[in-house]
Amino acid sequence: MSFLEKGRYYGYPECCIFAFIESFATRESGKNYISNNRSGFLPCFACAQKVINKEIKIKDLIKNRECETAFPRDNGKRIQEYRKNMMASLLKKQTQANPLTKI
Repeated sequence: MSFLEKGRYYGYPECCIFAFIESFATRESGKNYISNNRSGFLPCFACAQKVINKEIKIKDLIKNRECETAFPRDNGKRIQEYRKNMMASLLKKQTQANPLTKI
């Protein structure tokens, strides 16, 4: 899963996702502009300023979250691992049900 896909999965704003990708590409790693932010979500500078100025709460930046767990309790790693294992199991069952015949 790419950073863009993960960001969308967690419902992060596009501006924050692209800021994180840019910081990663320049090897600066994501910057945490908000003190005591231990949520795992690193808002971009503009969004962080809105949170710092109390114009918005950090959780209100999260929209269209696909991850089933609520922000910020879980980053969804367990869910992703579960889905990966389920897909592997389904593929194995399908392969066993419809084995390829050798020629």
